[in-house]
Amino acid sequence: MLNNYIQNIKHSHLNAIVGIEKKSYNSQWIKEHFDCDINHLCSINYTYIKDDELMGYLFGYLIDNEYHLNKITVKRVYR
Repeated sequence: MLNNYIQNIKHSHLNAIVGIEKKSYNSQWIKEHFDCDINHLCSINYTYIKDDELMGYLFGYLIDNEYHLNKITVKRVYR
């Protein structure tokens, strides 16, 4: 049985997120940027996990009932 789910991003996900980020962009967000976004009061961030492997992530802010997408990335092999 496949184990697929979406969950809120946790600090324990940061190393996997940074690994995907480095393989996806020439100009990447650094780990500290992701860490700040996780801690931001307006942030709502999700990750997609399949069979215990982080496949992608979404970072954004909820401001005045509007969601502002800051970053969305999926592992290159699954795009």
